[in-house]
Amino acid sequence: MYPELNAEIRTSNFVFRRSTRRTCCSQTRRGFTLVELAVTVIIMGSLVSFAVPRYFKAIEQTNVDLAATNLVSLWTAQRMYWVDKGTFATSISQLVGEGLLDSGFSPGSGGDSIFTYAILTAGASNFSALATRAAQPPTSYWSGSLTISETGAILGQIDGGTPIKHTLTPPLAALGM
Repeated sequence: MYPELNAEIRTSNFVFRRSTRRTCCSQTRRGFTLVELAVTVIIMGSLVSFAVPRYFKAIEQTNVDLAATNLVSLWTAQRMYWVDKGTFATSISQLVGEGLLDSGFSPGSGGDSIFTYAILTAGASNFSALATRAAQPPTSYWSGSLTISETGAILGQIDGGTPIKHTLTPPLAALGM
């Protein structure tokens, strides 16, 4: 009857057929349905709910690592002060005044606004310094303090959590100190 309506167009490897059948709708479907959008939003929401807490925990761990690194800098400055003077410095300002610490490492700070630093005890044979959380951000997962002594051992307590222990390597005995 009308051979051109159901004709096949042949190319080298493909066959294209024209059909006279109509679908239920006269137009082709465009866009997304409300159900598809809702499923997408639910999936994205669940992925974000897993990612955001892990992100804040990683940021928090970075802050604690920064405090430990600043305590190691303080420990190194104290060791250098001890070699020169035969005793440990009693304040951070003494170490800054001797040029052993950067001026940004002033008493009560330490180059960051998250922790405050202080030398607790100092004498001819021992010292201890403390890093305390200055302010609790609303998403804080960690609160507590870190201490370092003349041995280089960093100890800390997470409030309501497990103790932190980290020792500098190599031990001071190996260095002859």
